[in-house]
Amino acid sequence: TTKALTISPRATVSWLPTVSSSKTFSKLSKRHRNCACLSKKRGENVDNLRFFVSLSPNIVRYAMKFMHQTILRLLTVILMTAGFFGGNNCAYALSGNGTEDNPYKIGSTEDWDAFADLVNSGTNESACAILTSDIDISKGVGGGYRDNNNLSIIYRYYRGTFDGKGHIITLWNFTVNQNSSAPFIRTTNATIKNLRVKGTLTIPHRDGKTSDEQYKFAAGIAGYSYGSTIQNCISSITIDSRINGDGSHGGIVGWESNTTIENCVFDGRLLGSSTYNCGGFIGSGSGNNSSIKNCIFDPAEITFNDS
Repeated sequence: TTKALTISPRATVSWLPTVSSSKTFSKLSKRHRNCACLSKKRGENVDNLRFFVSLSPNIVRYAMKFMHQTILRLLTVILMTAGFFGGNNCAYALSGNGTEDNPYKIGSTEDWDAFADLVNSGTNESACAILTSDIDISKGVGGGYRDNNNLSIIYRYYRGTFDGKGHIITLWNFTVNQNSSAPFIRTTNATIKNLRVKGTLTIPHRDGKTSDEQYKFAAGIAGYSYGSTIQNCISSITIDSRINGDGSHGGIVGWESNTTIENCVFDGRLLGSSTYNCGGFIGSGSGNNSSIKNCIFDPAEITFNDS
């Protein structure tokens, strides 16, 4: 409950600043000196002396203005701390708590962004989540990010279980600014299942960069996969690569090791006549302990260079 604050024109207040000496008191304006009554007699210790003022209407107005401005400043600080002005650590409340028994419920772009921020900030890389409806996204989960001093790259890996529940993620104006662009940019020991992905990944050619400096390993589900499992997923994505050289893109996974892909379908488009070393399911990887089981490759179009 909020209580109303009432100040009468002749009220007495004690929260005004401490007066340490008569010299400080003499700096007050004549108007304010006339309405101030020192509570101690001359000659007494004045180290913690407070004065009480019988308020005139002018002082009431000043006090109310001061309080109003102070409250506004406090609210601004609180809101900025909570991230309501678009900070990276946005205080957006997701339904669920991210466990297997009570996963985060993602039903909007805002939900996805909050989920991605939890992983990409390192707050909870093992968060479990489910889709509750079809959504559009423009950012990925996991990946490499500059530290606060912009001196080195910190890698974040999604390590949880994500269940699409048969819903569709559509990539819309998706940001491509690193290797392994995909809805799940980097995964380790994760499970991604029951998901369909549509939309387009446009991979630019980086002029003046070497082959190793191009944005390689783009994919429809996971860009980088170590020890992860991808089940019952459909990649209907278009990978439109402008790279003049090795792209190593894949319809399902870009780069893998110890990865299982099972009961999956690729029926999208793999475009880029000057890009080579790409694969229908996997772009590249070590191949250690990896498997593709009961999957269908049925692309709508392929223009990748197969040389």
